[in-house]
Amino acid sequence: MSRATEATWRRRVDGWSASGETCKEYAARIRVNPHTLGWWKWRLHAAQADARDQCVRDVGFVEVTQEVAASVADEAGVLELEVAVS
Repeated sequence: MSRATEATWRRRVDGWSASGETCKEYAARIRVNPHTLGWWKWRLHAAQADARDQCVRDVGFVEVTQEVAASVADEAGVLELEVAVS
């Protein structure tokens, strides 16, 4: 028996989430080990969290001088910044 790929497990975890079934019910229906299905849910979630954390770490320091802040501040004295991560 060949090992399932990460993409296969992502589809299985997504299917489980959409099914409304418990892990045990869904795993039995698709004939996989419920502990393995639960582990993959954790693994994929952890990978997404790591990617988000890396994205935050990649953002550098942006200096906002008083002159720049004054030019973009609204009447209430609030400075709003939009940060785009690509």
